[in-house]
Amino acid sequence: MTPGEACESIRTHLARGAPWDACDAFREAIANHPGDAELLYWGALAHARAGAGSRAHALLDEAQESPQSSTRLADILSLRGRLWKDAFARAPEHPAATATAQRARDEYLAAYALARDQYPGVNAATLSMLLGDCDAARALASEVAGLLAAQAAAATCWDHATAGEAALLLGALDRARESYAAARALAAQDAGTIATMRRQVNLLSRVIPRACKLLEVLPAADVLAFAGHMIDAPDRSPPRFPAALAPAVAAAIRERLARMHLPVVYTSAACGADLIFVEAALEIGAEVNVVLPFDRGDFMRTSVAPGGDGWVARFDHALSRVARVIMATEERYLDDDVLFEHAAMLLEGLCVLRAAQLETSPLLLCVVDAAAPGRVGGTRASYERWARTVGTPEVIDLQRIRSQFESDPRATGSVATPAPPPRSMEALPSTPSAEPGPLSVPRPQRTLKT
Repeated sequence: MTPGEACESIRTHLARGAPWDACDAFREAIANHPGDAELLYWGALAHARAGAGSRAHALLDEAQESPQSSTRLADILSLRGRLWKDAFARAPEHPAATATAQRARDEYLAAYALARDQYPGVNAATLSMLLGDCDAARALASEVAGLLAAQAAAATCWDHATAGEAALLLGALDRARESYAAARALAAQDAGTIATMRRQVNLLSRVIPRACKLLEVLPAADVLAFAGHMIDAPDRSPPRFPAALAPAVAAAIRERLARMHLPVVYTSAACGADLIFVEAALEIGAEVNVVLPFDRGDFMRTSVAPGGDGWVARFDHALSRVARVIMATEERYLDDDVLFEHAAMLLEGLCVLRAAQLETSPLLLCVVDAAAPGRVGGTRASYERWARTVGTPEVIDLQRIRSQFESDPRATGSVATPAPPPRSMEALPSTPSAEPGPLSVPRPQRTLKT
């Protein structure tokens, strides 16, 4: 891969709001092209968006020392400004916050003086406003607006965003809304680009409270973790998720996904609810990230094949289409259920991190039977952990769907209104039951992903 191709790969990851993937792409590329200033700059930006400020500063030092740095100097100074701005945004009440904001503004002003580029100009204006220097902020914003109005080339997404920010600083909220709406239209499916705009608007809302209204035209992507029960083995008694309920569960999942904007999802891929969810998410073009707890062959044997050969084929087809398969560990299963718990916690953590990156709140959707006993690493454990540490999960009540089917088997193929959470899940105890569930022979110790 050439440096140019590597930079394009990094840009693509950043546009969709996946800076950690961008960092991985950078590390692989820089090993083959050490000292490339352009690559170092994009690597620094990836690390900045991932929150690795110290590493980003170090990469910018390397880029600035490169013989090629002259063509990127204004961008390097702007990115240094962004790093100091991020540090200020993380701790605005810190005793050193004012000095940090001043340092950010100085870097942006230096970049603006070099190239008269609108981007560092409007950022310098924003930092001035945050520092209470309203006159300087408005003067810079007016200058930037003039530069944008005078340019001959068609406006890009970032041009519109910059115009929106300048208008906001000048008190023209309606004009700012129009510009941000135009920026969003050009950003299309780039959730990371929208998140960057939202971050800047949120920052300005500290001194311009009306700025929050602009977030309505910059909707964030929905970031969703999923957990759900496996399909029942033929000999399971009492039934929990018999195969006959699959169409109703699929309908309920599709209905929930249809409400979401640019969904980014994290899930496992066991037979039953997991794979039904993966297929439904792929149908609507969601970014699907699958987390497997251990060796793929062992996972198929223990958590996919028990549903029957049809599930194995669905597993292989689905995983060939997802955005990423993440191995929580490469080791064998060896009857160690803690690997399921580890994978579930990794999946949930990735969801929380990605939501923060995309300036939104993470969600958890569970397909769960509140009356069924819980197991280590299972759906109940995920529900309870999320409720304790993040917020209230959304629930598709498997018990209710099963009751509807038992009363009218013809209704299971189309559930118009998904079941609400079962009494907000009060039926679930605060800790998972230690009671073992029914086992299926001749499988290993448990039905694994539950």
